[in-house]
Formats: sequence, structure tokens, C-alpha cells
Amino acid sequence: RPYVQNGLALDNNEILVSDFDLNQEFGEIERPIRPTIRFIVKFGDETQNQGILVINYLCVGLFSNLDSLIDTQLSLINQDGYYLHSNDTTKNWGWLLGNENATLRVQDPRLWFKLNRVTEFNVQNDGVDLFGKILLTPAGVNSRYPELFYTYPLKTNGATGLALIENTYLWIILSCAALFIGMMVWVFYTLVDLGKQRERAEQANYQAQIAVSAKSKFLANMSHEIRTPLNGIMGFFQLLALEPLNKKQLGFAESGLKSTHLLSQVLNDILDFSKLEANKLTLQHAAFSLEAMITDVGVLMSGSLKDKRLELWLDIQPNLNLAVIGDEIRLRQILVNLTSNAIKFTEEGFVKIKVTQQAQTDTHITLKFEVSDSGIGINEEQLSRIFNSFEQASMEVNKKYGGTGLGLNITESLLTLMDSKLEVKSKPMVGSTFYFELVLEKVMSATPHISTQVSQQLYQRLMQQLHVLVYSNNTIGKNILERIFENFGWASVHAASLDNVLTILSERQHSDAPRIDVVVVDKPKVDATTWAELEQIKACIDASEAPLIYLLITLSSDLDQNFEKMRLNLIDGYFIKPLTPSIFFEEIAAKLLHQEGQMIVNEPCLSTKDLKGYEILLVEDNFINQEVVFNMLMNLHAHTTIAENGKIALDILLAHPNRFDLILMDMQMPVMDGVTATTHIRQELELTDIPIIAMTANAMESDKKMCFDAGMNDHLSKPFDQKMLIDKIMHNVANAK
Repeated sequence: RPYVQNGLALDNNEILVSDFDLNQEFGEIERPIRPTIRFIVKFGDETQNQGILVINYLCVGLFSNLDSLIDTQLSLINQDGYYLHSNDTTKNWGWLLGNENATLRVQDPRLWFKLNRVTEFNVQNDGVDLFGKILLTPAGVNSRYPELFYTYPLKTNGATGLALIENTYLWIILSCAALFIGMMVWVFYTLVDLGKQRERAEQANYQAQIAVSAKSKFLANMSHEIRTPLNGIMGFFQLLALEPLNKKQLGFAESGLKSTHLLSQVLNDILDFSKLEANKLTLQHAAFSLEAMITDVGVLMSGSLKDKRLELWLDIQPNLNLAVIGDEIRLRQILVNLTSNAIKFTEEGFVKIKVTQQAQTDTHITLKFEVSDSGIGINEEQLSRIFNSFEQASMEVNKKYGGTGLGLNITESLLTLMDSKLEVKSKPMVGSTFYFELVLEKVMSATPHISTQVSQQLYQRLMQQLHVLVYSNNTIGKNILERIFENFGWASVHAASLDNVLTILSERQHSDAPRIDVVVVDKPKVDATTWAELEQIKACIDASEAPLIYLLITLSSDLDQNFEKMRLNLIDGYFIKPLTPSIFFEEIAAKLLHQEGQMIVNEPCLSTKDLKGYEILLVEDNFINQEVVFNMLMNLHAHTTIAENGKIALDILLAHPNRFDLILMDMQMPVMDGVTATTHIRQELELTDIPIIAMTANAMESDKKMCFDAGMNDHLSKPFDQKMLIDKIMHNVANAK
């Protein structure tokens, strides 16, 4: 349409007020006629046009009101002399309705001449007519189009004319016109203001981006400055714990190490929150084992159960497709956050991680994850706050339990990135359940998670019905174990007391009923009573038909030297909660295979406890971190050479290009940084096979990308402990070989 074309021809942020015309639909003038005026603004900047905004104002009511307000002849004429309104309706809108000569310019040239000499809003009386002029577009608008104005000649005849001259009706008309004009001007200035607001919004957005960038740089620098000494503190505490200390001294060392882990988690929370706030956190897409990941979470969280009468359970639905594609690291972080909270707010009872299938297709599976506890719970009023940044349920909770108040907010934000939502059910003094559903892609080549060490023949035998006796007074544990055994095709029987256990074992030995193959004793706490009960169980069993006896325990400080001594005599093995089906299956398989006199053939692998014979180049400028890492590697029997910066490292490698099995490279160093040194190693020295691990306090994704782009093989964020270091080394050395 013409007004659209005119709008597109505007400069960016320029405003156009159209002529009065009649509204058209599908190329035809609408009947009855609908006078219309349009306001058009074009939006955009130097880089792109963003479109036009058109406001249509229908003026039917305006013209009707003019007729009802006055009984004399009133004419409204546009800048070309055509009638928009007059008593003779055949004259109106002549240029649109085929009456080209219905114009004041043609019919009354004298009056047209006078009207064109009238100044804006100035009513004149020449003794015959009253006439005036209204300018609809202020200066500066429609700069490329003619000035837009409308005139209103008023014929003064008889009493009505005298009344008009005496302003009896004149101001009614002028007020009506002024109201209309005021509305037009308001719309105009609104459009102008919209343009200004947009400019202000763009400026504010630009300033916000600068602020976010500055904050990100500040957080990165802060992270580096804190992580570097924190890595030294953590390392020395760990090395101290390996020394021959008395119980009190060891407690101090372990408490210090635990404190450094907590501080490290606070740093990670703040950095993750910053990334999420700046929309700079991206999700990974890689295959992983769901059961292995959940097992890692369970093992990690079991270390937080010390001094609590608390049990951690993993309840994974049998026969799940456990090989999936997604962001393993972030999913683990979500479960760790939720489980850590559950443990923090639960003094006794249980914490349970449950995974069930909700739906599946040929390529995807929908899983429901639940973390439930028997803790303090959350009331309705507190539920409205717990997902806010830096907030907890109450001040009392913050004082008693501590924390940043970011965990749930980060978890919810991560799930939003995954197209999911965190929900909660809770009852004060009963417990809470946090849950979410997640759609993950299947790994189509996945096979059942059974160790390759177990022969197919043994697997077939194990899948025949074994008989398991579960001795437990824990309902949750009993139900989980029964589901595990049922999935294996094993029959299980439950005993809630020692007398029940002894009765069942005795009856099975002296009847035709199937004998018990495995006894699982579930005990939250291992003490003298536990050993006494196991002695009675052992005594009532015929040695020739003795079942395998396993103890299912919670990780605690009770696992001392006495435990190691007693277990050799009374049990065949033990499991530390949380327990997964594959761990249980593989242990039983190994025991039965051993009973048959067969040997388990392990695939060649590198020891995770010994680096004897390995040459490692440590490139690190910080003396404290040099000493920490050097001593960690010395404990693992590795031979370590230290270079204080990248330049020294290049000189050493130039002299001994084939000497080292692996390089640990800091990123920020004087003289030559780690990224530059790595680039020289790969390109100039052409040492492309030696693994290089970035060992840095920079924890941002951009820093990791910089490491990989330079040619490094892996990334180890400070602070790290000895296990993290050895795992990284073994993984990269194994891949290199």
C-alpha cells in the first residue's frame, strides 16, 4: 500500500503522518466510509533495518461529533483544497470517490487564496466568513513531504453566524478541533518518545554488556587469585594427612582439607551463577553412562555422611537404557547440588536418589530424577523464596547450615537450559523431594552394563535363579534390594531380625527348599553387636554349603583396622552405600567364578597408585604449587622436572625432546605463559604426541577453549587433589600410548 511504501522510504527513526484518506480493504474503499489517518515510524540502526510501525486512527467518530455539535455549515478542507467534511456530502473525499472537481481551489478561488494566507490557529473574520488553519505536523516532521494542514471555513449566516462571531459556538468547534489535534500531537510525541526510549534501551544494553564483561573479567581474575593459593593449601593438607599423625592431628588435617573443598565449591557456585546470568554457559553433548555418573554422585556424597545417622540410597529403575547422550558434567552438578542440600538438612534417616523412565521413543528417553530426604522440610512460605539468588529458606537456616544460597538457583537455571523444570514437594519435619524430568538421547549401540571380565557362560549361570537372604530393618533399603535382585532373576527373602535370619538358614539346610546362595546384611552402623550377629550366622551354616555373606554398610569412621581384621573371618566382602546393580552383580560374579577355580583375566591397564618410571615436566611459576604438585607426584614414584616458566620449559624440551611422558602446564606465568609455550612445543619443536595438561586457576570456558586451541590435551582446574591429578595423568598417558 502507498503508506507502507512511504514508510519504507523513510530514514531510520523518522516519523511520517499520512494524509487523511478513506480506509480500504482488499483494494476497495470500505463502505460506509471510514476516514483514517496514519502515523508511521521506521526503526533501525546503522547496521540493519528492523521494520516499520503503523498506527491507524479511524476518525468516524470525530466527523460525526462535528455534525452533532453545530447546525451551521462547517467545512474541513485538506492542504490540496479537497473537502473532508461539508454539508454537501457529495463534495466530500472527491479525489478518492471520482469527483476530482469537488475542491475549494476550483469552486471558490477567492476563499482558497485567503485560507492560504491564514497563520496557524488564527481565526479570521472578513465580514462574510470565519476561517482558520490547523497545522497537524510540527516542524521537523515529514521533512521530505509537504507541510500538512487542514482548514475550516465557517459560513456566518443569520443568528447562528452572529453567535459564532460572538464565540457562542466557535469555541465548541475549536475545542473539538483542538482535542483532535492534541490527540494527534500526543501520538506524534509518543512515537518520538518510543524512538528515544529505544535509543536509551540500546545504550543501557550496551552499558550492561560492558558491565557484564567487566564483571566476568573481575570474576576470572578473582578466581585465579583465590584458586592459586587455595590449591597450595589444599595440597599441603592432603600431603599432611598422608604423614604419620596421631588421631587429633589427622582430624585437624582432614578438617582443613574439607574446608578447602567447601571454599572451592563456593567459588564454583559464584562462577556458574555469573555465567548463567551472562548467558555464557553452554551445554555439552556427549555419550556417557547414566549409572556410572549416578554412582560417582553417590560415592562423592557418601563422604558427607560422617557423624550423621543417615543412609544414602540409589534407586535406579531396572532395565533402563543407561547409555545416553547429554551434558554429563552439568547433570552430575545438578544431582550433587540437590543431594548435598538433602544431606545438609537431614540429621538422621535417609537421602535417596531415584531414577525412573517416564517415556521413550526409538531415539530418546524421558527420565524422572528425584532426590528425597527425611529432613527438616520446607513450609509453603519458604518455598516461594528458595529458588531466589543468594536466598535460603530463612535466616535461621542460613545461620545454622551456612551456604551461598546459589545452589538451587543454579540448578533451576541449568535445568531451564536443558528444557526442564525443577519442582519440589515438602512437608515440615517430614522431608522434601526435589524432582525434574529430562529428555536424553539414546546411545543406539549401547549394550547391557555387565563387566567384560564376566564370561558369557558365568553370566548365563548367574541369570538362573539364585536365592538371596536380605537381613535389614530398613524399609527403603529392603525395597531397593528386592527390585535389584528381581531384575537379575533372583529370588529374595527378607528377615527383619537375627532370629528370622537363623530360622530361615536352618530351615533351608534341613529341607528340600532351595538353599540360600547369598546373605546380605544391611547395617547402618558397624559395631560389636554387628560382629556378634555375624558370628552367629556363620556358626549356624554348614561349611560345605555356606552362602556368600556380604555386609552392606554406610561410610563412616568405624571402618578402622578392627574392621579389616574381623571381615576376613566373618564375611566374603562388603558394599558401601550407595549400591548400584552393576557393582553388586560384578562382585557376586567374581566370587562365584573364583569358587569354580577360574581366574578373572583383567585387561592391561595402568595402575592408578603408581607412576614409577614416568618422567613428568612440571611448568609452574608459583613456588607453593611447585612444592605441592612435586610432592604429590613423588608419593606416586614419578620423576619430576620443574620449569619456572614457558621459556625454561622450551629450553629443556629442546635439549631433551624424547625424555618426558607428560607435561603439566600452568597458563599464567612470567616471561612466557603456558598457551604460548604450548604453541611453540606443537609447532616449532613439533612435539605433537606428548600429552600436555593445562594446570590453571582460570576456570572460565573461554580459558579452557584457549588451552585446547593451543594444542593442550586436557584441563585441570585449581584447586585439585591428588586423586584428580592422578586420574588426569593416567587418562592422558593411557591415550598417548
